[in-house]
Amino acid sequence: MSKKKVFGTLAVTYGIFMLITVISLSTDMKKNNGAAFAMGKNSSQSFDIDELKTAAFSQSSDLTIEGVMEEITIKFENRTDVSAHFYGNIRISGNKPEMIVEESGSKIKITIKYSRTNSNSFSKLKLDVLVPQSFSNNLEISSVSGDITTINDTLKIKNLSIENVSGDSSIKNFNCDDFSAENISGDIDIENVTALKTNFNSVSGDIKANNFKSNTNAISVSGSILLSILSLDAEYKLETVSGDIELFTPAGSEFVLKANTVSGEIESPDFALKIDKKTKRSMNGKTSNGTFELNMETVSGDISVKSK
Repeated sequence: MSKKKVFGTLAVTYGIFMLITVISLSTDMKKNNGAAFAMGKNSSQSFDIDELKTAAFSQSSDLTIEGVMEEITIKFENRTDVSAHFYGNIRISGNKPEMIVEESGSKIKITIKYSRTNSNSFSKLKLDVLVPQSFSNNLEISSVSGDITTINDTLKIKNLSIENVSGDSSIKNFNCDDFSAENISGDIDIENVTALKTNFNSVSGDIKANNFKSNTNAISVSGSILLSILSLDAEYKLETVSGDIELFTPAGSEFVLKANTVSGEIESPDFALKIDKKTKRSMNGKTSNGTFELNMETVSGDISVKSK
């Protein structure tokens, strides 16, 4: 089979995979926090919202945050409980949205609930969650159409999961075992994160990570992947349908490169590679002592590996 047919098949496969992801993620979020806004018959009205709730915290606490259209900010600081502040104003038909804080065993769940007859015409809502700096377990954050931002010094936790349908996600200063970030329409921006294993998925948006290190599987349908890594002692599988792939690694890094593109260029100008195979659209090679693999594939875009 020709290279173009192979990558054409990849494009279709990724498109189907991400479509299933979109449907599944959107459906789950709508079930969980009532984000299925049907057009109501009632006239819209304005609500000013100012809710503050707290939850008891222990070292074994897991935290789940489920938003809808709010700008979500999670800040870690010197405190002994978890505090959630839901505030702002909204014009909407139907009932006033509310914040629910649930505590069950070691699990804390913060959810923003809307009536299923709500029809939003304007909103400027925020959800600020303050968490003890000693938090060390599992953190899950999801939103339908709001940005997600974390504010913290470097924090060691178990697992970190970010899901966003239509909004940007900015995640900084984490050291974790498993890390996943999925955006349907919006950018994923990562800074100072290390993990044992990472999965990135994006349908329409860029994936950017700076000062990053992890065994990584990243897929973008329409958007670029740009990683600047701390050291090349992990493996990276980076795939796009339409977008460039750029990886910046320290000078002197050792690696095995496997790169393919249908429409684009491949370059690794800063490293002396022993080339096993090279064509106009593919390159296989390794540095003298390379063992960690860089698998990079795109249908329409350029591929580059450069020193930083």
